[in-house]
Amino acid sequence: MFCGLSNPKLVAVSNFIAFANPKAPVYPRLANGKSWNEIQSAAGTLTFNRNSMCGQPARTVGWRDPGFIHTSFLKELWPNMRYTYRLGHFMSDGSYVWSKRYSFKASPYPGQNSLQRVIIFGDMGKAERDGSNEYANYQPGSLNTTDQLIKDLDNFDIVFHIGDMPYANRYISQWDQFTAQVQQISSTVPYMIARYATDYGMFRFCIADTEHDWREGSEQYKFIEHCLATVDRKQQPWLIFAAHRPLGYSSND
Repeated sequence: MFCGLSNPKLVAVSNFIAFANPKAPVYPRLANGKSWNEIQSAAGTLTFNRNSMCGQPARTVGWRDPGFIHTSFLKELWPNMRYTYRLGHFMSDGSYVWSKRYSFKASPYPGQNSLQRVIIFGDMGKAERDGSNEYANYQPGSLNTTDQLIKDLDNFDIVFHIGDMPYANRYISQWDQFTAQVQQISSTVPYMIARYATDYGMFRFCIADTEHDWREGSEQYKFIEHCLATVDRKQQPWLIFAAHRPLGYSSND
């Protein structure tokens, strides 16, 4: 189309394009559950629409129907065992449509004395692989990070992305693009996003959100205090506290 959006002119029409399995679930993300031998995705059930958003453009041109976001819980997993899984969606006609198969390795047991490799970063963003010039495409370097993680996927066990994920800037489609970009990572190892507390082998992680109140007496202060106070240092000798935004950094910007 030419002449912009005000007076578009159609110059060509492609052949009809259809997806082979358009209802299949996509973009799985593994995450540690409340127990060390539990894997979960997002927690809880929520229905939202454009009126749930915080103004424009999230309620206008930035909105699109997000479809269904499924949550599954895998409990009583054997430590260090590799599991294969797939995602299913129940259709209105009573049938199921399935995703492709993925696999992951279950967490080590608490206090397990073994090699445990952790990746921690933030502020990654997203980008288009074909170099498309799109709104809010500010982080082409994010592909370098993503590709390096995919290349080294056999050399780490869990990822902590502690803040500033796609920089969606109120465009919901940006989240789909981000989850597609990290899918090969998030479907294979736990991909943790702040805020939370979780144990992993010899580690206890306490991750805070500095965008919310964490002054003494606040809800988040109590969360941090409880996370730090309840760690079993015989089982988790490594106590890691992190926050977004970072408490310190080396840049002059």
